[in-house]
Amino acid sequence: IARSISPHRAMSEQKLRKLGNNEADRLRALEGTYLEPLPDPDQITDPFVHNELVLFLEEPAIQPSRKRRILDLHITTVAKYYQEYVTDSQQIAEDEFWQRYLFRCDENRILRFLERRKEQLKQQKRSQRSGVGGNSSSSGMIGK
Repeated sequence: IARSISPHRAMSEQKLRKLGNNEADRLRALEGTYLEPLPDPDQITDPFVHNELVLFLEEPAIQPSRKRRILDLHITTVAKYYQEYVTDSQQIAEDEFWQRYLFRCDENRILRFLERRKEQLKQQKRSQRSGVGGNSSSSGMIGK
């Protein structure tokens, strides 16, 4: 059975996807994306972020063909930092570079964070309207 999506919801999902793409591009351009180590999962108090990181760390290593596609697609950002910090100065180990990039710049992961934040904001609005106190704190993307 095909599920129909309202035009409003489709537009909202389209906007969210665009925000996710923009955030991924923003993070790709930041030096800290590559230089700052990922946090230790045991140090993360937000269960959602903790789970995302634990699941990510269990994923298999990136394939060389995918690395090449990413470097070719993002010449002025990812490839620039890869060249500077992995190839030239060897300041960052290759596996650490890719781990930091993939966790922070994965558009699907960013979308999950954005969707979660959107739901938190809706919940806060509902709580405020009903007079129930609800000071929900939310952490942003890891390391940014």
